[in-house]
Amino acid sequence: MPTFPVLILDPGNFTPYYDANLCQALAGLGAKVEWVTSPYLFEPVVPDPCVCERHIFFTLFDHPLLRPLTNRVRSVPRLRRLLKALSYPFEMLNLTRELGRRSPGIVHVQWSLIPWFDALLYRQWRQRGWRVVFTAHDIMPRNPQGWRVLLLGWERAQRRWLYASTDAIIVHSAANRESVVALGAATERVYQVSMGDLGSFSGPPLPQKEARAQLGLDPDKPVALFFGLIKPYKGLGALLRSLPMVRERVPDMHLLVAGEPMEPLAPYQRLIADLGLGAHVAMHTRYIPSELVPTYFCAADLVVLPYLDISLSAVLVTAYGYARPVVVTAVGGLPELVENGITGLVVRPGDEAALADGVATLLSDPARCHKMGERARQLAEERHSWPAIGRKTLALYEDIWNGHRGSDEER
Repeated sequence: MPTFPVLILDPGNFTPYYDANLCQALAGLGAKVEWVTSPYLFEPVVPDPCVCERHIFFTLFDHPLLRPLTNRVRSVPRLRRLLKALSYPFEMLNLTRELGRRSPGIVHVQWSLIPWFDALLYRQWRQRGWRVVFTAHDIMPRNPQGWRVLLLGWERAQRRWLYASTDAIIVHSAANRESVVALGAATERVYQVSMGDLGSFSGPPLPQKEARAQLGLDPDKPVALFFGLIKPYKGLGALLRSLPMVRERVPDMHLLVAGEPMEPLAPYQRLIADLGLGAHVAMHTRYIPSELVPTYFCAADLVVLPYLDISLSAVLVTAYGYARPVVVTAVGGLPELVENGITGLVVRPGDEAALADGVATLLSDPARCHKMGERARQLAEERHSWPAIGRKTLALYEDIWNGHRGSDEER
């Protein structure tokens, strides 16, 4: 049983299910765990009672007197980000003062909102005896567009300083490890730990016909699923442009798009109309609450991740948990999670013909889809279970708490 406290810090609550499962896995191993975060934007995420959850960030959003105003701000992403940017430094400084009054332990940071500023604070925390672990869910900002491309040099400098300001960095794949090391992180401080599945938030699977009936889908047509927040780097446009080629081999196929749009939908809607895909694409463009996640995955025959840029994706691990094969692009750590030809297919990013071939190959062979899905579920149990992740993470904490620095190979 560890003698030090553990703070899981995710100011923006960007990965609530990951955070909560990690907290619960560590608490199950005897760690005293606090989850320090903010209210999740989309739905309540309640951890196990053994985990102390504290909302100390962006509490202005929930102040009774300001709630009518902040409810409007929530629906306008730019205003929401501005309000958070204004309040975040003060809340991080408050946390810094709190840590200075407490007996030190481990602070495990999941996301940094202002990397250069956070790096300064991490150094202060370490001077006061705290050990800082950082999980690099995204190594760099993903697929920057327009004027943001001009800031890539500054972003690299920020990340380099951020990673240098920690005791250890966790990544989820060997490709992510190489990227972090390329930014200047010392190899012996970079640890690879698998990405976890939905864990305690994973609802039970249900029969495919029942799932399709709930979603109003034809029970007999092949269905591919694109799932998650809709953002430019996820390649939905490339997937839509590939569908006419898929339909040449699987004429009755259907694409189910499910997720909250974080970009304008009009270009996708025009593309669907221009390609004559209206009868073959269902757009469920809203946030999918956790209790409906099993319905969407169980309704599909396969899950498509046509990403243009990514470090890794929880959608892939979720697909495995529901015994669904995947078609993914060879970006970031995605290829490492796929046994090509066994749990899914890996295609070149941006290659719409290759994407179409992968989707059509699996949709036209239900027996192969089923076999690949069963192997995917086995892989999820072997590599992505939270008890194993908790043990490896706690061993990492104990290493750095005791002053040891060593690569995964040495441990």
